[in-house]
Amino acid sequence: MSTTAPYASPRSVDFTRRSGWFLEMPIGLGLGYQVARLVQISADFALRPGFDFHGDAFAGPNPVDQPKMGLSGLVGAALDF
Repeated sequence: MSTTAPYASPRSVDFTRRSGWFLEMPIGLGLGYQVARLVQISADFALRPGFDFHGDAFAGPNPVDQPKMGLSGLVGAALDF
C-alpha cells in the first residue's frame, strides 16, 4: 500500500514570515435619517485607496500584491434617549 496521497501536489504557497504596512485615505459618503423621535438609521460607504507601501511584504522576491483600493459599507440603527 502506498503512503502518499493520490492527489498530492507540491506546495505553491510560501509561508515565509514577512511584514509591512501602508496608508489608506477613506473617501466616503454617509446618510442618516431620524425615523422617529427615538430611532435613527444610517448608511455609510467609503472608497479607501491604498498608498505609501513599506516593508519586505511588498518588495523583494515573491512580493504580495499591493491593495490599490478597498470599498467598505456600513448600515446601522441608533436609539436616541
